[in-house]
Amino acid sequence: MDEMIGQILEYLNKRGLRENTIVIFQSDHGHSTEQRTFGGGGSAGKFRGAKFSLFEGGIRVPGLIEWPGKIKPQVTDFHASTMDIMPTLIDLLDLPKDSMLDVVDGESIVPLFSGSTPQRTRPIYFGNKGMAVIDGRYKLVKIGRGKGPKWQLYDLEEDPAETTDLVTKFPERVEKMKAEAISASIDASELGKDYPEGKVLQPQRSAMWNKMPEYQ
Repeated sequence: MDEMIGQILEYLNKRGLRENTIVIFQSDHGHSTEQRTFGGGGSAGKFRGAKFSLFEGGIRVPGLIEWPGKIKPQVTDFHASTMDIMPTLIDLLDLPKDSMLDVVDGESIVPLFSGSTPQRTRPIYFGNKGMAVIDGRYKLVKIGRGKGPKWQLYDLEEDPAETTDLVTKFPERVEKMKAEAISASIDASELGKDYPEGKVLQPQRSAMWNKMPEYQ
């Protein structure tokens, strides 16, 4: 992968396109502990969890945005998501909002490019055998589906390792974030409401991609 990315950047350099091309690179999840990866590799450091987990070790990943002609080198801990990419590009190109489909969870992060900090108007949602909601410094998470699993609340600024559950300390915040999670568009997206056809056309696969007949 390093070699292929290098070839893309070299192509841009040779054609004089590097300065005005946005390159976005990020991991899609935390480090793996799967048997097929020989027990996995890497480390989430102080963060709890790994790939498949809704704790920070599974969903907090590094991201790089390069645009040499516009963005000066900087580091930020602002919470962003891949769902912010499309709104950001729409903003940069000054396109109308209806350029996107109706289900839009992300927000433009263009202010980051000039060193400012955007103000999110809605939380960031995650769903994977459970649900997580990040709203500012607080994160509400439920591991597992149904009524059995309990909600947990963490202050990511004071406790990024998610060691101290604050669910009983801030009941009002918990109820507010629970309502946001339940009304979020995750379920709508899973049903395909954010496709032009309003439904998922391809059945969800259960086999690993390399076991599917289409890839043989």
